[in-house]
Amino acid sequence: MRILTNELNSAKLLRRAGFSVKKSDAIMSMLFSSEIYNLYSKEEIDIMLSETVEKVFAENRFMLNEQRREFDAKMVVINKQIDKNYDDLKSSRRWVIGTIITVGMGLAAYLSALIQLSH
Repeated sequence: MRILTNELNSAKLLRRAGFSVKKSDAIMSMLFSSEIYNLYSKEEIDIMLSETVEKVFAENRFMLNEQRREFDAKMVVINKQIDKNYDDLKSSRRWVIGTIITVGMGLAAYLSALIQLSH
């Protein structure tokens, strides 16, 4: 991989900074003729990354465990609220079904009485 830049402008900047023409040209020629290579292989980078992640987790293990405990405690409270709401919903449903059956039976009895009285 080569570095892409304006060699002439870079040499002029070096000259303005006090480098001689010969030195600035030599620096820029050396810089532009060099190539940059990856210093590490993919395997080395993967190893360094996993070591870093393990180090971060090791350093923050106590904090992570505390946050996990807080989360679990909040989930217990939320689950209790859900169970309570579900129980309330079931009892409301039973009340509605009971009311519908009672009103339906009352209407059936009323209609039956009307039919018998009219005959």
